[in-house]
Amino acid sequence: MSTANPLQSFAEDLVVFRQLTAPEERAEFTALMKRAYAQQMSACAFVQRSPERQVSARIRRLCEAALPHRDSVYMSHGSGPVHSPAAAISMEETRVTVHAKLRGLYAITDTQLIPRQHFVDTVEAAVRGGATMVQLREKDTPPEEVIRLGRDLLAVTRRYGALLIINDHPSVAKAVGADGTHVGREDPPVYEARALLGPDAIIGASCYGDVTRAMAAEQEGADYVAFGTPFPSPTKAKRTDISLGIFREVKQRVKVPVFAIGGITIENAPQVIDAGADGIAVVSGVFAAADVEAAAHRLAQLFAAEKR
Repeated sequence: MSTANPLQSFAEDLVVFRQLTAPEERAEFTALMKRAYAQQMSACAFVQRSPERQVSARIRRLCEAALPHRDSVYMSHGSGPVHSPAAAISMEETRVTVHAKLRGLYAITDTQLIPRQHFVDTVEAAVRGGATMVQLREKDTPPEEVIRLGRDLLAVTRRYGALLIINDHPSVAKAVGADGTHVGREDPPVYEARALLGPDAIIGASCYGDVTRAMAAEQEGADYVAFGTPFPSPTKAKRTDISLGIFREVKQRVKVPVFAIGGITIENAPQVIDAGADGIAVVSGVFAAADVEAAAHRLAQLFAAEKR
C-alpha cells in the first residue's frame, strides 16, 4: 500500500476496540492506532512488534486473539473503507447506539399472515406498537421482489427508529441497505455475512437449542443469537424443543443479546423474559392479531415494565 492511498482500518483493530470499556484502555488503544496507521499497519500488528513494557497486558492479549481476523477489512455503509482511527471510533459509537435496540419485541413477517397489498402498512402498525426490530422473512420470494419490499419497509423502520433485518440472505440485505441480516444453519455463515456487510451491520444467528453454536456465532461476530422453540409454533413445523432453562445457560456463556423465538404470545412471553431472554421474536403473536398495533404494544410493554 503506497503512502498516497488512504489507510484502511483493519478488522482486528475494531474487534479489539469493541471489547475495551475502560476510558484509559480506549485512550491507549487509540494512541496505538494512530502510531500504527502512520506506519501503514494495523494496531494489533504494531502491538505484536512492540516491546512488552510499552503495551498493557490486556490490550496485548486481545490483539493476539483478534489477529486471525486480519485478512478482513471492515467497510462502512458509505462508499469505501473506514480511513482513520477517528472514523473507526465514530463508527463504533454508532454501533453502540444501534445495539441498544437489540432487545424487546422483534417482529418477524410472514407471507401467509400479511396480505401483500397491506404489507407495508401492517408492518408499520407493528413498529408503531413498539417493535424495535423487524425481520423481513421471505423464504420463496424472488430476490428482486424482496429487495423492492425491503426498501419500502426500510423507509418505515427509519422513520420510527427501528431496525430492519433481512432473513437468510446477506446479499439482499446489502442491496436493500438494511440494518443487517439473520442467518441459520443453511445460510451463509456469520463470518461471511460480516465480511460482506461490514462492522456496523447487525448480524443475528439461529442457534436452535445449541449453546455451543451460540458461542461460536459470537466468536464469528454475531450481534445477537436466537433460540427456539420454547412453545409450539404454527410457523415452525420442524421445531426444536427447548426448555426455558437454556436461556439462563446461554446468558452465562455469551455476552451478546439472546432472543427467544417460537410460539410466543402475550400469555407466555413473561416466562421467557423471566428465564433471561433479552428479546422475543414474534410472528403470529403480532401479525395474526386482529389489531396488530395493539398486539405489538402489549408485547413491547413487557420490556417497559422490566425496566421499571
